Amino acid sequence: MERTADIQVVTHQPNQGYGAALRSAFQYALLSALASVPRNFLGPPAAYVVDALGWSSFFTLTFFTAMPGLLVLVLLRRQVDALDE
Repeated sequence: MERTADIQVVTHQPNQGYGAALRSAFQYALLSALASVPRNFLGPPAAYVVDALGWSSFFTLTFFTAMPGLLVLVLLRRQVDALDE
């Protein structure tokens, strides 16, 4: 039998215990709850804006309102991609 040096040691992050899981669960619950806040507070007033403007004007308004955020995403894409490296 021949012996080869093809053995790789895989290491994992140190065990942070049950507290780390609770912290992660709490962060997920908090952020998912915060994500629903705009829907609950901006949805009802949007109905009044739709009644005042009509659907096509409301769509155009929301499209142009979202454009600055989308432009920021495009401009920061390289920085976000650098985080994955």
